[in-house]
Amino acid sequence: QPISDRCSILVGFRHVELEENLRLNIASPATFGNFYTLNQLNGAQTGLNFNFTEPGNRLQFRALAKAGVYMNQAEARLTSNLVGGNQESGTDTSFIGEVNFSASYQLTKHWGLRGGYMVMW
Repeated sequence: QPISDRCSILVGFRHVELEENLRLNIASPATFGNFYTLNQLNGAQTGLNFNFTEPGNRLQFRALAKAGVYMNQAEARLTSNLVGGNQESGTDTSFIGEVNFSASYQLTKHWGLRGGYMVMW
């Protein structure tokens, strides 16, 4: 929803999935430890999109910030031929924040170049 010609408020639903797998060979490939985690996050987010330059300029500078609260369905597994294994799962509340700074240049009506930096935590 625009609140001015340079600023918009964002509200929506987001799904984020993070998966990690780490294998440790201890002394040899026959002795190992394998760690696996999966986080599936679903929830609401809100944000603010701000344009530092006038709309219609070919060169644009923007900042975007988002924050959300999510239901996190998490799973973790350890398998090892040395100490056996274990598996845990559960649901918890999680937070995700995101900040994005970008610059773009409109080459033609349909083509443009954009670059930037994004941080998510």
